[in-house]
Amino acid sequence: MSAERSPILSIVIPSYNGRPLLATCLASIARARPDPKHYPLEIIVADDASDDDTVAWLAANHADVRVISLKTNGGFVLAANAGIEAARGAFIQLLNNDTEVVSGWVEAGLKPFSDPRIAAVAPLT
Repeated sequence: MSAERSPILSIVIPSYNGRPLLATCLASIARARPDPKHYPLEIIVADDASDDDTVAWLAANHADVRVISLKTNGGFVLAANAGIEAARGAFIQLLNNDTEVVSGWVEAGLKPFSDPRIAAVAPLT
């Protein structure tokens, strides 16, 4: 048995009753996901006490997604922080659940960090 590589990137997606949005977001990540040998990553959905069966749907349809389930709805920032706290990656990408990513987005987002003066980046579009 080989040891699992730590992710270089943790993708954190806060969500409240966002199952339809998550379906689109996670599908886009699956399509645009880079080679895990070069870019090991983890996906974390921080569910903010949804009542639309998001957690059950994720378990049934996205076994590769780590789910952080908040017991009470605390809002976007609380959910985002819970996901960030659970992240194991060297870098963290916070995505809204209505985001659709494109091919090359991981590579483009990590490239600036080759400069040690860079501490954070954000997309322009």
